[in-house]
Amino acid sequence: MKYKIFFYLFFVFIGFFLIFRQANYLFGGDSAEYSTVFATFSIPHAPGYPLYSLIGIIITRVIPFGTITWRAGILSSIPTVLTSVFIYLILYLLTKNKKISMFSSIFYIFLYPIWLYAEVPEVFALNNLFISIISYCILRYNSQQKSIFRYLIYLFVGFSIAHHHTFILFIPGWYFLLKPNLRKTFFLFNWIKNIFFLLVGSSFYLYTMLASFFNPPIDWENSKTLSGLIRLIFRTSYGTFNAYAGGSPDFKNQLYDFFSVFVFILQDFRILGALIILIGLISMFKKPSSFSKFLLISLLVQLFFVFYTNFYLGSSLIIATFERYVISLYLILIFYFGFGLSIIENIFKKYLYRIVRSSFLQKVLDFSYFLFLLIFLTILVISNYSIIKNVKNAKEFEFYSQDLINTVPVNSILYVSGDISYFTTQYAYSVNKNRPDIKLIFANLLTRDYYAKRTKLMYPDVYVPSNKISESLFFKEFLQKNGSRFSIFYEHPSQYGGYWQPFGLLWKYYESSEKAKDDAKNLTNINNGLWSKYRIPNFNKKQKSILFISHLSDIYRQSLTSYITFLLINENFNTINEYLVKYKYLLDNLYIADTKAEIALKKSDCKNLLGYVNTKKNQSLYEMSYNQLRLVIKYYGLCDKNNTEVYKYLDLYKKFNQ
Repeated sequence: MKYKIFFYLFFVFIGFFLIFRQANYLFGGDSAEYSTVFATFSIPHAPGYPLYSLIGIIITRVIPFGTITWRAGILSSIPTVLTSVFIYLILYLLTKNKKISMFSSIFYIFLYPIWLYAEVPEVFALNNLFISIISYCILRYNSQQKSIFRYLIYLFVGFSIAHHHTFILFIPGWYFLLKPNLRKTFFLFNWIKNIFFLLVGSSFYLYTMLASFFNPPIDWENSKTLSGLIRLIFRTSYGTFNAYAGGSPDFKNQLYDFFSVFVFILQDFRILGALIILIGLISMFKKPSSFSKFLLISLLVQLFFVFYTNFYLGSSLIIATFERYVISLYLILIFYFGFGLSIIENIFKKYLYRIVRSSFLQKVLDFSYFLFLLIFLTILVISNYSIIKNVKNAKEFEFYSQDLINTVPVNSILYVSGDISYFTTQYAYSVNKNRPDIKLIFANLLTRDYYAKRTKLMYPDVYVPSNKISESLFFKEFLQKNGSRFSIFYEHPSQYGGYWQPFGLLWKYYESSEKAKDDAKNLTNINNGLWSKYRIPNFNKKQKSILFISHLSDIYRQSLTSYITFLLINENFNTINEYLVKYKYLLDNLYIADTKAEIALKKSDCKNLLGYVNTKKNQSLYEMSYNQLRLVIKYYGLCDKNNTEVYKYLDLYKKFNQ
């Protein structure tokens, strides 16, 4: 009894610790979208997460204190702790080892991605909770045959349908876990009750239909219509069986993703944890049971899913998105981890107890083993805390949303398409009511009939073309018709025509190249003013370990380098040098060197160009970028025309072009 009280009090303590550490301000990824959804009764991107949205709306209104983001984060921290409790219950049910079960369940909480996504608004913690509850209920149903556990299984499967569709990856494993008693669940009367509880759980999709009638700021599929609801549930906009929009098969990259998972595992569990998992996996494979079959099948399905998703891990944003998909994988691995610890303890006792007969010394050995585990856990907690502590008061995403929305002049069109830009500015626009004078339009939905109609209602003076024409003609017409009446700003130059010039964190649309050239001097003054006001993040190494935070630096860096390119074209060299010095912490050293070489080339400054070329001679030819090769070749053409060394650079330059 005392042990149970201590156990639950300890998890309550961890719960309060996680709640206290939750993010107070907007975070990257989908987090800002969920905060906006909770504040405005909206519908997030497919599959809509209706159960999560409705619970989040209730939580953010019942709790009278804290920021929206902090309150929204409770729906991540509490499910994480509850998942850990069910991990303990499952492990104890199977191993009868309280200490190992408790240690493993606590270890799960403090794994880096589990902990990180327990501190910010995200859907994955609740998904893991439902999976762990269903698995526990199946085990209890197998052992006790009580109908209540069967009802709970179907109820929580329904909840999962109304939440996160990746629970489907566990269905093959659950089938083998439930197989011995599967026939009993399908008697006609049982079947009717099972379907009833399944429908009750999944009925939360009614929220999306109801919310859509009130035209909330975010409504991806217009789910008040049957076709819209179907598109939302089946994620047709992304491709039902794609992890993200635009995904396509690429076997080589898929293999890279597959092996990247093992890098994540080694990094998060450490080498020792990975070895313990391997021991647990081997031991369970040798002694097959319904639960070992469930784990193995679920593990293989998860690994196949990672292979199938085909993320191109070339940027911090994509790696951060990919990182979230290991969270359900870690729910499987923690059981192997627990079984591995149990096997090690049994071997430890079996062989050492033969040598050490003294009961006192045996207790000392037991204590030493668990002291070693506690040291391992402590190292993990301290290491991950040094990174995750930066989440709580990180204001940079809120600053970014304000910087972005304040870039736009009065009565302009702000035309966005990226997740980070749209979710954060929508929060600033709809929740904080910043800049009601501008017209915020989400480009990804504009060609859809319902969103086009809503745009016309919100902004009657904005011209929206007919969606009967092709997408390219639609956006070209949108820009041409509105560009003569409004200033239009986008995150990057549109592929659908016009002339675009960097404008702070955005790009400004011009109808003709002449207008763009005529505005160059004025644009320089405006940009200088904007960059002097921006709160550009200066993250330390630990902060940059959080991938979404690292991506925010990339956003500012890309915009700044675009403006520096604009200054180079207009030969405003003094301003460039000022920016290279002022933002040295943001810009790569190689980029700074290349830019100085560009200035030297523009000035025909052979002395400084020679210094640059000499640094390039010290590195491998194939390590040079396309632009660096161009600069070296230009040097020879300008300053050293008779030097035959240029030919080796020209040969490589031709290969680049091919």
